[in-house]
Amino acid sequence: MRTWKSLRKRKSCGRLRDSAKRGEQNILKAVEVFKKSTGRFHLNTAEDAAEKIIAHIKKAGKAAESVTPAGSLRRGKETVGDLDLLVTLVDGHTAQKHVDALAEHILKYPGIDQTLAHGENKVSFTLQNGLQVDVRLLEKENFGAALLYFTGSKEHNVALRGRANDMGWTLNEYQLATLKGEKRVAGRTEEEIYGKLKLDFIPPELRENTGEIAAAEKHALPKLIELKDMKGDLQMHTTASDGKNSIEEMAEAARELGHEYIAITDHSKAVTVANGLDEKRVEAHIKKLHAANDKKLGFRCWPGPKWTS
Repeated sequence: MRTWKSLRKRKSCGRLRDSAKRGEQNILKAVEVFKKSTGRFHLNTAEDAAEKIIAHIKKAGKAAESVTPAGSLRRGKETVGDLDLLVTLVDGHTAQKHVDALAEHILKYPGIDQTLAHGENKVSFTLQNGLQVDVRLLEKENFGAALLYFTGSKEHNVALRGRANDMGWTLNEYQLATLKGEKRVAGRTEEEIYGKLKLDFIPPELRENTGEIAAAEKHALPKLIELKDMKGDLQMHTTASDGKNSIEEMAEAARELGHEYIAITDHSKAVTVANGLDEKRVEAHIKKLHAANDKKLGFRCWPGPKWTS
């Protein structure tokens, strides 16, 4: 027979479970709201979104000649506030009817959550994850000025405009022009504009107004590391632990990239969640590495420094 105490205890447990469920749902909702309200997205998230939207724009037909990411994505920042895409129009497709048709096509992108603006040469929208996307439709003669302006940073742009004014010019997102009469000086390419300002071309990653303009004036800009400068990879996991490719596949991919060396660094048993190798599996893995080297893959693969055969 149930007592009043046991019934009350059972009801309390039920309320606790219901409360925990509601609390979990509220926490998940709060996380989603926080993600959208912070306004910053990891670089890889922005890159992925840009690739998909660019692929969609290129399906529009003949109107769009090229699509170029700008903003903090182009500068390679760790996080991106919004996504800027610049579309150059094909010659002969700059009439407003062609621009409108292209804009309509862009706004049919399936990932759009809300359309924010639809102007003469710009569309803005948010994606379902909250990322805002601004797409500008440009004529070729203005592309360089627009790319320079919308790549930023704000501080870099302000410094460039000040330099232009000191030289008797005005710089905006359409062109570099004379202060008097606004006669066009440059605007088709960034290189052209930097050259008119007596500066070496400044890579987007350096445009933060931290001394790059003075360095460009003195031809003293640092050389940035490019993919072709990478000679090897010292952090590679195979299917032996949590990787998705075999030793041979990793070696072949590295050779195609022009690497001269690689190091296979699969997890040990200390990382059980990553299928870490115990002593027996390590020994077997090292034998596979040696066997792979015997196949003459083009360079030697070796296990990480803590592993010896």
